[in-house]
Amino acid sequence: MAPGARRPIISCMTHFVPAAFDLYEFDDDNYPMSSDRTAQCWFSSFNGRIGQPPQNVTLAWSDGICTVMVRTDEHPPWNTADARKNAAHVALGGTALLPQRSPFSPTNTNAEISRIATAERLWSRTSGVLPEGPDAQTIIWDEFALGYLELDNGAVFIAATHLDPHEFKIRKV
Repeated sequence: MAPGARRPIISCMTHFVPAAFDLYEFDDDNYPMSSDRTAQCWFSSFNGRIGQPPQNVTLAWSDGICTVMVRTDEHPPWNTADARKNAAHVALGGTALLPQRSPFSPTNTNAEISRIATAERLWSRTSGVLPEGPDAQTIIWDEFALGYLELDNGAVFIAATHLDPHEFKIRKV
């Protein structure tokens, strides 16, 4: 590149390639929501190389009180420690679920993710997250509910505020 020349701006979204795997989202069909609230859902993020299919996609849902992040990952089955770290990262790795919490430094955030992942006695099995799917591993940590389940072709990670893990319900998009 010549001195003084400007690099072209590359917009990730103009180069987005659809995922090569099934995506999942929060299933609010049976979620008890009062009639004075409306829910919204959005494409929260994707992770991958520009111009290639993403490695994971996060879809979000909120009714103004409860917020749910569902990340679908094409990664092969995870070991337990990595899966739990990824579930914690969905909750603590961004700002979507943190408005009521004072900000953590990156070092404190990483330490918190590690504490969640290694809290063996607090993780439990929860069935019915995905109809006719495998049981999920879930945990309540502070004001978050977290979970993950492994599928044949990847994994789904869930993080939510103001939602009990037994209310985790996901569906294929």
